[in-house]
Formats: sequence, structure tokens, C-alpha cells
Amino acid sequence: MHIRTVRLYQLNIPFTRNVSHSLFSRNSTDSLIIEITDEKGTTGYGEGAPRDYVTGETMAAAGKQAQVLAGVLLTERFDSFDTLLGILKEMQTMGIHQPAAFCALETALLDLLSCRHKIPAWQLFNRPRNETPPVYSAVIPIMSERQGLTQMVGLIRSLALTQVKVKVSNDLSDIGHLKFLRDTLGPRVDIRVDANGAFDVESTESFLKKSRGLNISSLEQPVPKDDLMALSHVAKISDIPIIADESFYAGQGPDDFIRNRYCHGINFRISSCGGFINTLHLWELARAAGLRCQLGAHVGETALLSMAGRHFSTICSDVYHLEGSISKYLLKADLGLKDISFGKGGVAPPNDAYGWGVSVAEKILKEYGRLVFSAGD
Repeated sequence: MHIRTVRLYQLNIPFTRNVSHSLFSRNSTDSLIIEITDEKGTTGYGEGAPRDYVTGETMAAAGKQAQVLAGVLLTERFDSFDTLLGILKEMQTMGIHQPAAFCALETALLDLLSCRHKIPAWQLFNRPRNETPPVYSAVIPIMSERQGLTQMVGLIRSLALTQVKVKVSNDLSDIGHLKFLRDTLGPRVDIRVDANGAFDVESTESFLKKSRGLNISSLEQPVPKDDLMALSHVAKISDIPIIADESFYAGQGPDDFIRNRYCHGINFRISSCGGFINTLHLWELARAAGLRCQLGAHVGETALLSMAGRHFSTICSDVYHLEGSISKYLLKADLGLKDISFGKGGVAPPNDAYGWGVSVAEKILKEYGRLVFSAGD
């Protein structure tokens, strides 16, 4: 098998509403989409989501690196998964500082190879299938007005969701919002909090004290990502699990973070980790170190990364919390012809279609995507 063409798109699909947290606010997707076609006409699609406030990776830098990787890919030949793994390992050193670029290329190749072999992508990894259907969380962005929060609660209740992540700032009104959520949703709903680095040590301690009694299941990224000592300190004094997100990519990187166990757990994102395979590798290291693992998603991910996450949960049975697959609840349109969003109870069926199980709507790709690179025939 060899690659005949590679195309790179920058994708911007509008949201149905603005989404904010303490580090960023956005109203559209911001993804790299890679389309690769082999000599027999089989096509694979992949996605990466550069986030400079997470990994330092800009869209411009990711796009340039993706073009370099695509040029190398056109010279390679592979027929088996093992051969592809060898190629990806060699190419990974080139894309180590641009994880979203590498993720877009890798997920496109995994989609292509599994489609070529007529299997779902998760079967490439020869791991037992998790027979429990994936259950997704709602994620509530920062909201200054109670009306918007009330509308979100209405949707959560109508879907009978059992897990909710709430974005907070360093505003005291957030405690009031959390009390409202607990009173409205009841005691059985798992509510966790994500500060995206909005606190310092003192305000983290204050938040933990004021939220005691609300049965918060965990606190994600309370302090700025580069202050690993502060993260370690609050993990030692907290009576609930402290989860890293942006800090996982700070300092000496993910491997060092896992070795030093700066907190209780990690929120993994496939794009920020540099693809499906490296996420799986880091996940196993974290599990062996006794860290709690949850699989997150960047806001605005399309069906491609959403389904990559679903395939990931199919071969990992110890996912504490699962995020993503919110296309119809947020995006004006999605790349997939078939809706992949979770439904009642946050449940989404595992996908047994070939590849990622996403039939890309070329009309949507052309309408919201900008072709920035094309190579090959």
C-alpha cells in the first residue's frame, strides 16, 4: 500500500453558541483535517485540534508541520499495522512539538488502514473489547447569567445525564452556580469542576472549603499549568481528587509528569497527546502509576476526533469520565453524514463500521474547510 494523495484543510464550523472557560473563548471549531487516499482509491480522514494554551501549538505551526509530515508519508509503503507503527514511530520525532499535526496524520492513517482491511479502527490494536457502552458527560462552560445555566440544566435533565463537568473562574458566584446545580440535579449526578488554571493555592484552598458539602467528585486544573509545585501542594491538601489537564504538557512533558505523580489523575486528550497510539501508551503508564484516567475532548472537535475517543473507550475499560460527542448540541454542522452525538443517559453505541465509522460529508468539508495543502497525483 502506498499513499497517492494528501490534502490538508483548516476547518472552521460555527457553534450554535459561544463557549468560554478561564483561558479562552470561542465560537467555532479550529481543526486540522487530513484526507489521504491510497493507490486503490481508499480514503482515510484524521483530525487534530491545535490549542496554544494547552500545548503551545498554534494553527499556523501545526499546519506547516503537517505539510512536512505529509511529504515524508508520500515516500512510504506499508501493508500491515506493524509496518505502519514503525513508520509512525520514525515520523513521531519530527512531530513531537506539534502534537495536533501528528494526530491529524496518524488518525487519518489508522482510518485508512482499518477501512482497507474492512474492520473498525479499534480492532487494529488486538485488545479485548469493552462491552459496556460508553457514557458521556455534559460540560457546562462559564456562564455569567443564571438564565443560560437554567437552560443547560434543562437539557441535562431532559437527557437524564449522570455526569456533569462545570467550568469555573475565580469568581465567588461560581459557588452559587454549583449549589444551584446540586439542588436542581439532585444528589446522584456526578458533578466535577474544571478551573483551567484560574486559581492560585490560596483560592484553591478557599474553593475547596466553600464547596465542601456539594459532593464535588474532582477538581481539574485548579492552578496555572506551569506551576507544578502548586499543583502538587493542592493535591496533598485536597480531600477530593485533583486532576491535571494543561499541566500534563508542561515542564518536562507527560512522561515526567506521570513519573512524579504531581496530582491524583490526568485528563487525556487524543490531539494534545499526539494521536491515538501515544495516548494509549501514556494511559497505560498512568494506570501503572496508580493515576486516575479520564478521556477529555477539546471543544469543537468534529465527528472524527469524537469517534477516535469512542474507539479508545472501546479498548479501555477504566475511563473515569468520558467527554466529547456533542456535535448536535454545539456545532452548526458536522463532518459526518451520520450524527455521532450521545443520547439519553449520555450513552452512545459502540461503532462497528469500518475505520472511525465516519462517512465524511464532502459538502460540509468544502463549505467550512479551507484547502491549505495538497500533494501527490
